[in-house]
Amino acid sequence: MADYRFDFVPVSVTIVSDDGKGHAGKAISMYGESLDAKREDRLVSLLAGHAAQLEWARRTLDHGNPVPIGTWCGAHDDLEDARDLLSEGESIRGWMRKARAFIKKEWPAVEAVAKELLIWKTLDDAEIEALVVSTDGDASAMDDLRRYRWLKGHSDRL
Repeated sequence: MADYRFDFVPVSVTIVSDDGKGHAGKAISMYGESLDAKREDRLVSLLAGHAAQLEWARRTLDHGNPVPIGTWCGAHDDLEDARDLLSEGESIRGWMRKARAFIKKEWPAVEAVAKELLIWKTLDDAEIEALVVSTDGDASAMDDLRRYRWLKGHSDRL
């Protein structure tokens, strides 16, 4: 979702684990040639997954529900990639605050993508776009998504 918002051309996102590497899921994007010009966006995007985990945990606890074990795991590679982009003497804490503010603002899109991931396990670029755009108020986006999935042959799961 963050990669879509920052125009990093998301290819797919999945919650299917990669048993060999210990990943609980991953997002794949094509960052293009202007990555240096978007360093700030890239940092927020890298930290957005971890920020979303923290926001979900906060909301869960605020509603009096327990947070499952393992919620605090993950995003290790993204955190390392973010650290690699930091300038000399720059702290990751400030960037984490920016990522959390971004996630709070974008929470409806985060929830929309997360709910669909629980059903479909993997989403491609068109699905991500339709879900995010639907949270922006585009009433036709979900109809477009249903048609797209039907064309992909997923009519049995609509």
